Amino acid sequence: MGMFDDIMVPKSYLKDLLTKEQEKLIHGNHYYQTKSLDNALRRYKVYKQKLFLNDTDVVLQESKDSKWVSLDYSGEVFFYDNIKDKEGNCHWVEFRFVFLEGKLDAKYLEEFYIQRTIGQIKEEDRKWKDARKRQLKYEKTLKYKIYFFIFKILHKLLNKARGKVTRYDYPYGTTKV
Repeated sequence: MGMFDDIMVPKSYLKDLLTKEQEKLIHGNHYYQTKSLDNALRRYKVYKQKLFLNDTDVVLQESKDSKWVSLDYSGEVFFYDNIKDKEGNCHWVEFRFVFLEGKLDAKYLEEFYIQRTIGQIKEEDRKWKDARKRQLKYEKTLKYKIYFFIFKILHKLLNKARGKVTRYDYPYGTTKV
C-alpha cells in the first residue's frame, strides 16, 4: 500500500464536475488520499484556487502552532476516496487537478462509480464469517494441535540457530558471520 498524503478539497471546487446525485454523496470539506505529491503522510489543502501545505512535523495532524504554506507546485494531482451512501453502497471517486505555479489551472472528474453494492458487501461479510468458523473448527482438531506444536518447536530452534549464526558486534547494524 505504501505511504500517501491527504489533501482537503472543499465541495465547492467539485460541484461543476459532478451530477446532483454524485454531489449528494460528498459532504463538506473532505480529505482525500493522494500519491501525486510527497507521499510522506503530509496534509495539503486547496484554498482560494491555490495549493497549501501544512508545515507541522506531526504527520497527518494539525496543531494550533501549524501554519499553511502556499506552494509553487506545477503538475497534476490525482486524489481519490471510497464514499458510502445512505444505503451502504461503496462508491469510488477520483479527481485530477492541474496546478500551474501553485494555482489551480484545470480540474477533471476521472472516475465515479459504485465499487460494491450493499448486497456484495453483505455477501463478502458472510463468506469471511464462514471462513472464520471453519478455521476455528479446524484449530480444535488433534491434527492442527500436533502440527502447531511441531511448528512452535521448529520456530524456537530456528530463532536459536539464527542467534548463533548472526552476531551484532559491529556499529550501525552490520553483521559478522
